[in-house]
Amino acid sequence: MNDRIFIIGCGAVGASLAGAISRTDLRVSGVFDLREDRSTEVALQIGSSAHFGALPEITAHARIVIVAVPDGSIGDVAARAAADGICSPDQVWLHCSGQYGADVLAPLDDLVAGTGTLHPALAFPPGAVREIPPGTHFAVEGNSRAVAVAQELAELLRGSSVVVPAGARPGYHAATVIVSNYVVTLLAEARKILEARGMDADVAQSLLTSLTSSAVEAASTRGIEACLSGPIRRGDTDAIGRHLDALSSLPKTADLYRFLGARTIDLVRSLAEIDPEKIREMENLLSGKKTTI
Repeated sequence: MNDRIFIIGCGAVGASLAGAISRTDLRVSGVFDLREDRSTEVALQIGSSAHFGALPEITAHARIVIVAVPDGSIGDVAARAAADGICSPDQVWLHCSGQYGADVLAPLDDLVAGTGTLHPALAFPPGAVREIPPGTHFAVEGNSRAVAVAQELAELLRGSSVVVPAGARPGYHAATVIVSNYVVTLLAEARKILEARGMDADVAQSLLTSLTSSAVEAASTRGIEACLSGPIRRGDTDAIGRHLDALSSLPKTADLYRFLGARTIDLVRSLAEIDPEKIREMENLLSGKKTTI
């Protein structure tokens, strides 16, 4: 692989990838951002050249161009590069969106050797540059040349690649949002419960993030279904009833508890470990129905 890589976009994803790539045998020949301060900061950190304002001619001299801009701007970048001739026939262009396939780079299709995707399945908080740890999964897609380059990049970053076809990407993106963005929402809701009982917010955050990490670790090592624990796994209707009583002053959080509880019952039902009658009792409890005798 030619070692010249140009990165468009110096936000959290672009800056993190720039740092990770610069620590391999590859060379980041330049970085671009609309904001001078961001491109300059990233370039200084990795020993590269900074560009801002308008896409520079040097972009066309790279062998790989990584587009790490907000999803809604990817097509605009491709259209501008195509219109201005800032590309070359032997290049591969990869964007970092999880929800779009290579088709969003369509203006470049007849002008470059390959267009595709390289989406790192990691959480990137705004403004935070993070490590790309070994084992990171990258969702790739595109023509054969682009997929091959994306897979090689993933390997060089000590990660693994997963081919996610364009038609599957909206669903793939929804799944990643649930386990990253919505986990943060769940943490905020759980912290709200503890704060309402007088616990310090920082203490609550530490407790909850530690517990969440242990659950994710168990799912990783034992498997998702095997790591499920708690009152619904045990069929403990008394505990569920006490939880609902405790949440009576937080109706929206109680609704979330009920919804997630119902989905957890579906998971428990698939394990076939609890008596069907006990499952019906839990369903009635979560739905607000009274159990008939």
